[in-house]
Amino acid sequence: MARVVFADALALLDGEAVPQIVKRPTAVNTELTTGPSQHDFETRLFADLDPAVRKWALERCTPHPIAPLTEPVKLERFWSQSWNASVIWCRKSTNPPVAHQRRASERLKARWHELDTGHYPMLSEPEALARLIVEG
Repeated sequence: MARVVFADALALLDGEAVPQIVKRPTAVNTELTTGPSQHDFETRLFADLDPAVRKWALERCTPHPIAPLTEPVKLERFWSQSWNASVIWCRKSTNPPVAHQRRASERLKARWHELDTGHYPMLSEPEALARLIVEG
């Protein structure tokens, strides 16, 4: 693998689980799934998107399987390896929090980038995100 890019990404350490980092005040949980409500997607997560893009994205949102999001990850070697890495933090995104993003960047000795957008930069700032990915 030539490079790793974390774009407003959750970067769990060995033994951590998603709820330790991500706080979802409006999660809709079932026995098998979890995720934001459609209303939360529309008014918070996708709020800064162009209306046409927001509509397109809302039509494609589905809940996540709950088990992989609640069980601790097993990453015994990932964080001890040397990576050519970049971390892109989205300033208007609340999850994962900036401290989590900085921790990932420091552990990976990664280049730090920031975008003035929300959690879905591929929808709100696709050109800027692509440029950062390509340029490293």
